[in-house]
Amino acid sequence: MNNNRKYKLAVTLAMVMVVLPAAAACVAEWQSNSTADAATDFTGYIPISTPSDLAKIGNDLTCPLDGKYYLTNDINFTGTATNASGGNFNPIGSYATPFTGIFDGNNHVISGMNIVATTVTIDPYLGHTILAGLFSYAMGAHISNLGIVNGSVSATTGDTDVGVSAGSIVGAIGLVIVGMSDQGIQTSQTTQIINCYNTGDVSATSSDSAYAGGIVGDAGGTFDAAGDAQIINCYNMGSVTAMAMSESHCNGTFAGGIVGTAGDTQIIDCYNTGSITAKSTFTVSDDTYDDGGAAAGGIAGDLGISDQSKVNTGVTVSQIINCYNTGSVTASLTYNSGISSVSTMSLAGGITGWFANYYSYPAWLNCQITDCYNTGSVAASVTSQYTTYCGAGGVYGGYGVSGGYAQGSITNCYFLTNNIAATVDGILFAENSMGNANFPNDTSFTPIIDGNDSGTSRTGNQGTGAYTEQQMKPTLTNAKNGNSIYYTGTTTVGSSTVSGWDFNNTWTIVPGTNNGYPILSSLSNSHSGSSESSDDGGGSGTSGSGSSAMLYAGVAAVIVIIGAGAVFFLHKGGKI
Repeated sequence: MNNNRKYKLAVTLAMVMVVLPAAAACVAEWQSNSTADAATDFTGYIPISTPSDLAKIGNDLTCPLDGKYYLTNDINFTGTATNASGGNFNPIGSYATPFTGIFDGNNHVISGMNIVATTVTIDPYLGHTILAGLFSYAMGAHISNLGIVNGSVSATTGDTDVGVSAGSIVGAIGLVIVGMSDQGIQTSQTTQIINCYNTGDVSATSSDSAYAGGIVGDAGGTFDAAGDAQIINCYNMGSVTAMAMSESHCNGTFAGGIVGTAGDTQIIDCYNTGSITAKSTFTVSDDTYDDGGAAAGGIAGDLGISDQSKVNTGVTVSQIINCYNTGSVTASLTYNSGISSVSTMSLAGGITGWFANYYSYPAWLNCQITDCYNTGSVAASVTSQYTTYCGAGGVYGGYGVSGGYAQGSITNCYFLTNNIAATVDGILFAENSMGNANFPNDTSFTPIIDGNDSGTSRTGNQGTGAYTEQQMKPTLTNAKNGNSIYYTGTTTVGSSTVSGWDFNNTWTIVPGTNNGYPILSSLSNSHSGSSESSDDGGGSGTSGSGSSAMLYAGVAAVIVIIGAGAVFFLHKGGKI
């Protein structure tokens, strides 16, 4: 072998040695950012590969509602025939026959699925209800590693006695009451939705009540006496709308980026970029139905408790932890009535519209919002000649319940200043607040803020409250070192010690990503190649393409280099 050929061979091998580790690193990154466990053993699971396979769940003896399922590939509904309601898929499960099994998306997506729900079911708490979602009703189920893209979910009725609930993954959850640990984290019997996302539009329209969420419409909600749910590592990029219009009465509309209405629910490590809208227009002639209105939140339309057995137990029942919203949040109420009522409301909050909501029972520290932020615009409005309640806040819209008692805590939460406003009959009366503390006739409690019973934020430049865009975009180094508005120490809330923001494990900041605001490390790949942008709402987006692209690029580079080496070795008859 001559020296020139030896040199070429050495260079080729060196290039292979350089590219192989790089490609391996790409694969490792893709696997580490992947929301599915690459080592999952699907023994005993039923494979789902097509829209027709999906439709068999609950409708075929071989695919029971308590079965275990996994996707073998992406499922595309394009070209699937429409059904009688105008959609191309009927939801899985119902109140009478809920989905109680396991569904693992195996990190695949369901695209082009359009659900238009019109079938009325009877719920013992919600009454006559129409439920819409991939799963319309789940109980004690586990749903994970799934994306819903380029589709839509809607539930619509004009019947004044029928409420509707819509969510991309689960339209409504009515859950068994289970035990909880001292830390408030629920047992494995709890329904869990983990590592799921939605980019399609979700809407619920009714003459009675409507609940809409990017992931779940009703998660054991305020009006449901049974309910425990965990929603972890999920995000929504689609628009979410809940509307109720009636000439007789309206029980309320709730819209949230992740959950429409949440009772006894943990929402952890989630975010929303879609626009959120709750709108109610109604007229009443007597005081039979003088309550209702609209509540919208970037993460949840409302956050409260619904299980009376957990009241005054010292256990935190409902939580929103490590979540953020960048989408616009709007709530509006038009109240045409001859009755003055403070029970009607319009509430909009960057994180939740209605906070610490419970009916007539004390709820000591049962609701908690910790380590969250909002950059989306928040607006609440009321049009009425009579007394109603209107609230808009960077964290929550309204707090407590009229005539009742509630208690909740807010810790280490931040929102962008100068984009929060509440108006009554076109007149601005409140702006840039964290939230409105109480209903007018309920002054019993105020939220505990940063551990302070007085309801005031921590002193200094790291207290919960409004900050400028520059302040909310520190460098990662400053955030880690505690040299930013994001509190990284510990504080006491009730009898618990609460830690601050974790920029080593939970949060990170990547210049040029999410407009420079913090993102969740576990969902950092969801920003790669996505079409999301702050405050624009939007119902179409792609997600997770960045890591896959790096994987393919790395593998392609390896193939090219190895191919070049092969050509070199085989040159002149394969002789060296």
